[in-house]
Amino acid sequence: MLSVKEPAQVNSGITQGTYLRKQKVPKATCQQQLEGNERNPRFFNPSDFAVGATVAFYGRPLVITDADTYTREWHARTLGQPLGARLDSPVDGHRNQRFCMEQPLLVRRQKQEVRRQQEREQQGQDNAVAIPMTRKLLPYPRRDTKVLRFFCALGDERCVGGPHRCVLYYYVGNQEMEIKEAKEQGRYHFPNFLNRQQVLSESGQVYQAEDLRCGDFIKVYGRQLLLVFCDASTVEWYATRSISQVPLPITSSDSAGPPSNATTRV
Repeated sequence: MLSVKEPAQVNSGITQGTYLRKQKVPKATCQQQLEGNERNPRFFNPSDFAVGATVAFYGRPLVITDADTYTREWHARTLGQPLGARLDSPVDGHRNQRFCMEQPLLVRRQKQEVRRQQEREQQGQDNAVAIPMTRKLLPYPRRDTKVLRFFCALGDERCVGGPHRCVLYYYVGNQEMEIKEAKEQGRYHFPNFLNRQQVLSESGQVYQAEDLRCGDFIKVYGRQLLLVFCDASTVEWYATRSISQVPLPITSSDSAGPPSNATTRV
């Protein structure tokens, strides 16, 4: 049995991923079987694969350009057929073009981060959070994948119909937050109030998980958000860090209450 998968690329524009699911693949095409040329179709086996060989799966040819170390050792030890040398794959023009387009943006972003860091050092902010020159995430097993969820109310005197109810998601691993507006009758639904990103507080620092407390206001790009309460898993996460989250006393008639699909706490 064999399977074929295509590596995913950013903004490829075509379907990617699993090209052929795990299965037995006959060497003869369906047309040859119908014509009777292959009454007993044979299936592909490991001896049919070699570096530089062309194999056709259901009428689509694929050229084998390389194999990993384990596969090479297994072929030489079990089948006595050492695989050939690695072949160069065709040049991907889309990948090169995308790299040329993104490279100036990355260089400019790094220069901006260096300039911001120098300005903070000149101001003598010893407790400032240093902005790394390049954002490199930790390996997945060491990354904190916890997502905190707060139910909040957007307080704005310019809003018609009272405060808007929102849900704030805080990603602990990379200190990013995302805000979505809850559905309410008689009000146009605009789901994404804030796309996932790092948000600076009034002090110029990135919001930390410890800065989010039920009953407090946070300012997001000039808008005041009242944190009403959070879900049970968020309360437990803060409790492990000796931080108590006390929800605000609310009733079902309060316009600043949580979304209708959430449990109301009194």
